[in-house]
Amino acid sequence: MNDLLLRAARGERTERPPVWLMRQAGRHLPEYRALRAEHSFREAITTPEVAAEITLQPWERYRPDGLVVFSDILCALEPLGVDYHVESGVGPVIENPVTGPDDVPAGFDDVRETLDYVGDLLEGLDEQVGGEVPLIGFAGGPFTLASYLVAGGSSRGHLPARRFRLEHPDAFRALLSVLSEVVREHRQYQVDAGADVVQLFDT
Repeated sequence: MNDLLLRAARGERTERPPVWLMRQAGRHLPEYRALRAEHSFREAITTPEVAAEITLQPWERYRPDGLVVFSDILCALEPLGVDYHVESGVGPVIENPVTGPDDVPAGFDDVRETLDYVGDLLEGLDEQVGGEVPLIGFAGGPFTLASYLVAGGSSRGHLPARRFRLEHPDAFRALLSVLSEVVREHRQYQVDAGADVVQLFDT
């Protein structure tokens, strides 16, 4: 296996910096655009065969030192019972945002069962290219996910989340706590399913 990325992640000195594409960087490829024309974003990430094909497109062209799975940070919200969709030109839209303390989830469903498509994707990729290149999973950080949840989507300067924190500090702390547990389990699930490296995206 090309272990350049793994050695760099461990802090070892390497002969050159590892090169990989950020998540969904395959969107510049014509074959990606052709496939996405047939599937909505949610369909693409929740259908392991489609997500695997998209993941492998940059690999077939460039042979990077790491391969980022095709997924999304917001899928970690699904165990909380949160639904969302992606609007062209707008971005993610949360169907049931957190508007007050009573909306903060007290718990969440089984992460591995709810996000089984993530595990299926990683296990399939591990069988196909896991012996050649490290697989990179990822998750959104708790504050980033909280910002989307409270704002109902993207927000400039995260003002809705910051306002919620000031007006409802205990509820905001509870929201971050439950999100932290979901993210922890989501990341562990990815590692168990075949991810060699896991990124954490936080604002």
